[in-house]
Amino acid sequence: MKGTLCNSTGSWSCGEPETNTKGTCLRSRILVISNVLWFVTSTSKKQSPGLAQVQQTAACNALHAMESRLARWLLQTRDRIDSDVLPLTQEFLSQMLGVRRTTVTLVAGQLEQAGVIQTRRGRIVVVDRKGLEDVAGECYAIVRDQMSAALPETAH
Repeated sequence: MKGTLCNSTGSWSCGEPETNTKGTCLRSRILVISNVLWFVTSTSKKQSPGLAQVQQTAACNALHAMESRLARWLLQTRDRIDSDVLPLTQEFLSQMLGVRRTTVTLVAGQLEQAGVIQTRRGRIVVVDRKGLEDVAGECYAIVRDQMSAALPETAH
């Protein structure tokens, strides 16, 4: 990763100006933060499951496609409320994921076509949890396993 935490003016610097786009700079910042969190958690005797989730989420947001990020968010929400019916609007999801609502609409449509969710006004229904886990990838499984180890009663 090319870039530093701060330049001489005290602001973020993310490499050469010609390659410094918002997306690459943001990804660089997230990777730096993720590396700092990894160091903090790896040097402590017992890792906090909350801090581990923050670390994993930062890496996931920096490295994975929107489809897997949305799938992970839906699965984590499903685990917290213990229901396949999620009372979430696409507007709310867009704010949580840091994307436009139209992006959530398109990606949710792809997940619906794949048969893993159903979307209705103001709610999303998880139809195929295993399929959604496959879309979410390893990030969801890592956080789920860490939370299950720390809080066995919440294991799913």
